[in-house]
Amino acid sequence: MSNKTTTFDGDGWDCPAIADSGILDALARCGHTDYALRHCTRASASFGDTLADLRDYARELAQALNEAADALDLAEQD
Repeated sequence: MSNKTTTFDGDGWDCPAIADSGILDALARCGHTDYALRHCTRASASFGDTLADLRDYARELAQALNEAADALDLAEQD
């Protein structure tokens, strides 16, 4: 893994480690799932049609977030 410098710009985040961690992609997937569930649009859901599909997808999202958190942890240690 390459050395990454954690930087912060004013009140915002300006950190390459954030983009590289995958957290933004995982959160976007969470947002799409939230939209599909709140608006009852199974057709727009990418996870399937059943509660079992949703359960499995929720676990997949949780794993993606855990992996992103691990990547952030490693970036912080660099």
